[in-house]
Amino acid sequence: MKRRWRFYFPALCFALGAALNVLAEGPTFTTIEFPAAILTNAFGINTRGDIVGNYNSADKSDHGFLLSGGQYTTIDFPGATVTEAFTISPRGDIGGVYTLPDKTTHGFVLSGGQYTTVDFPSAPSSEVGAINAKGDILGDYTVAGARHGFLLIGGKYTTLDFPGAANTAPVAFNPQGDIVGGYNVSGVFHGFLLSDGEFTSIDFPRATRTGATGINARGDIVGRYVLDGVSHGFLLSGGLYSTFDFPAATFTSADSMNQGGDIIGRYTVDGVNRGYLLAGFRPACVSTGPPSLIPVPALLTVSGDGRGQGAIQHASTYQVASSINPAVSGEILIVYFTGLVDGGTTLPLVTIGGRPAEVLFSGNTPGYTGLNQANVRVPSGIAPGNAVPVRLTYLSRTSNEVTIGVR
Repeated sequence: MKRRWRFYFPALCFALGAALNVLAEGPTFTTIEFPAAILTNAFGINTRGDIVGNYNSADKSDHGFLLSGGQYTTIDFPGATVTEAFTISPRGDIGGVYTLPDKTTHGFVLSGGQYTTVDFPSAPSSEVGAINAKGDILGDYTVAGARHGFLLIGGKYTTLDFPGAANTAPVAFNPQGDIVGGYNVSGVFHGFLLSDGEFTSIDFPRATRTGATGINARGDIVGRYVLDGVSHGFLLSGGLYSTFDFPAATFTSADSMNQGGDIIGRYTVDGVNRGYLLAGFRPACVSTGPPSLIPVPALLTVSGDGRGQGAIQHASTYQVASSINPAVSGEILIVYFTGLVDGGTTLPLVTIGGRPAEVLFSGNTPGYTGLNQANVRVPSGIAPGNAVPVRLTYLSRTSNEVTIGVR
């Protein structure tokens, strides 16, 4: 490790849709650079501060590494042409991916000096993204060009897919079993949180791309987002986003966080990629009030009690999409709700029957103060029914569930 910076820098926080710039004191960036490497990426850190990642040597060969006690150790899966280390557990088990001469990729675990291949059954490509203290494994696999997540516990694989997503890539989990990662729909990339069996989208305000890469026991989440073509790191804590960038970097990504709050990631300066450790970074946000003031969106219902038939209209007729006048795949619906705080700059995620709907418009309803609407296209593949569930997620907050008719 070398090149330490201790300085003041702005932390950008979003509460009630407003950006608050304040000064945060004390955070320290430390560069991570494998000796003589032309590229270094840091991907994982455990509670002891051990760090793993990958590096390119002068001959451009790709290797994994472990940084522990100030000493670098190369990690190469036997017979592999490429090895990348993505994660290190509290007890020191290391996971990642390796590539064989035939170009196939496989997940691996390095424990007690022994390498073990981890491949999802019948999948041509797999990788290991996280390992917890119990030895449970989180990863992803690819079949027919589509990426899926998996959880491996006690020798049993479970597939993880964000509803309606083209690809799902879980990256990290915390001791409670909450999982974060990324997914994409129609070419747009989002982060996600999977907690107690429910998926929630994570989208940094106004960003064109968001990915969630780490979560600790407190539920703090780190990741990266892209805004105006530039990548930045973020911390999501207590419902507030804080953003950070390595000094003078043109690219910053936060890739992991340990239980002590140390953040690991990558940056680019002068066209060279290096890893970093960010210690002592805490949310430096001034909230305009208690957390309860950050609104949870509410879908309106015909009954007015927030349950049952949603106040959701056919855009062509303005009639309610009910069991006697159901919606059909491809048509436009108007979804009425409350809780919009940024005028529609950040689009909500609307799911119908568990599948993401394309959001064509989100904003205030003309002539009705405090009323918001989202115009959405009904996705295909929904199981028909008289009470198909609809939910709306906005700024990482999920609404009540209402229903519509779909045929």
